[in-house]
Amino acid sequence: MQGTLSGQIDASGGKQNETLAFSGAYSSPNRFRHTLEGNVVCGSTGKQAYEYLIKRNLYRSAEAPKEKVASSELPGALSAILLDQNPSLLFALVKDPASEIAASATDVSLADDVKLGDDTCKALRLSLKDKSVMTLAIDPATHLVRQAAIDFKPRMEARGVPDVKTATLTLDYKTTKPDVDAKDDQFAWAPPAGAKDYAKLAPEEDETGSAAMALVGKPAPSFKLKNMEDKEVSLTELKGKVVLIDFWATWCGPCRVSLPHVQEIYEAKKKDGLIAYAVDLAEEKDKVQKFIESTKLTIPVLLDTEGKIAEQYKAEAIPETVLIGKDGKVKQVWIGVTAPEKISKAIEDAMR
Repeated sequence: MQGTLSGQIDASGGKQNETLAFSGAYSSPNRFRHTLEGNVVCGSTGKQAYEYLIKRNLYRSAEAPKEKVASSELPGALSAILLDQNPSLLFALVKDPASEIAASATDVSLADDVKLGDDTCKALRLSLKDKSVMTLAIDPATHLVRQAAIDFKPRMEARGVPDVKTATLTLDYKTTKPDVDAKDDQFAWAPPAGAKDYAKLAPEEDETGSAAMALVGKPAPSFKLKNMEDKEVSLTELKGKVVLIDFWATWCGPCRVSLPHVQEIYEAKKKDGLIAYAVDLAEEKDKVQKFIESTKLTIPVLLDTEGKIAEQYKAEAIPETVLIGKDGKVKQVWIGVTAPEKISKAIEDAMR
């Protein structure tokens, strides 16, 4: 399969448009490969599952499930990556795709047919829990996902963003060839020369397998980063305060879901003394600024231009949210989209 992932935002007088190519391959029951241009390569050789972050030249691997499993049982961040970048491939991998679809939404219904090229596709409308709406157009010939379109406009309007004309993320499957003979070299993978093994960067792991969680109870790695006004922010100077750090990027779909929750927590708790920063990973300042303007982001943003601070905080899967106590030690780490009430409760405990 081959296609494009396109994001479009036109809100508050600001526009942001980007299109990236992706490709994928699958062989039952457990071999697959997914690539998003300039961002990530992930998959399973049948024995080894892996994720390789291109911009950070960082990878991790684990034993691959031998059969189809629930998405929550896929190693590492594979489930989040595929849901965001290649849902058709994710549905092929999991044991019960219908249950996976239902679990992600508050309502699932038939939508109007979608016309794509010469084809008329049946469609499902999913009302997601964050108020976004996803439409899955099903190819009439292959019965696979032909297009996945997410409308973020209702979510942005619910957050009070004015003049939202367009806010969409669209995955178009340009070419899909089912029932073809798979070749072993389609799924073979080895780390590129010079790539860093995440396990060797942080050999200590807790029972969940996440080295980021191993930071809990230890002094938070110090850093100095510039904000959007080119002023330096030092974590050392914030000792005695409760600090919340959220690692994110504009291209990361789960981050776009999580960041509004983090911002709402910041707005509610800053009067009580909470310090919070959204730390952008390795993106150009102008691109981040356009995102801030189009989404009316109010949480202060820091720029981790080279991704070095993310490495210190083991943020190989984003979003990653870190709570630092008044003593300068890490109190909690959350990976992926996390219920806001969990974060709020931990902050309240840290402020006592």
